[in-house]
Amino acid sequence: MHQVSLNKALNNEIKYYGMSYLGLIGGMLIGCFVWMYFGMTIGILASMIGYGFSAIVAKSWHKGDLQNYIYRHLPFKSMFGGKYLPPSHARCFY
Repeated sequence: MHQVSLNKALNNEIKYYGMSYLGLIGGMLIGCFVWMYFGMTIGILASMIGYGFSAIVAKSWHKGDLQNYIYRHLPFKSMFGGKYLPPSHARCFY
């Protein structure tokens, strides 16, 4: 199998004062939902935990691991024209 490196400029993680944008957005969403159900204190704690989880997911997305997994394990291939693609081990990248 060919090892294809991703373009570093395209997959560069966007940060705001050293914190991941996707991590901030995920932390805010998780914090808001938990805040609505359980109250302010638990919501603030959940937003910190949500930021950590979202930052890890964002890092794996920008590193290309998550993109590679989604590409290799494309669900419903036949519905989206993927049945015409060669198997993942035979794909050639240029």
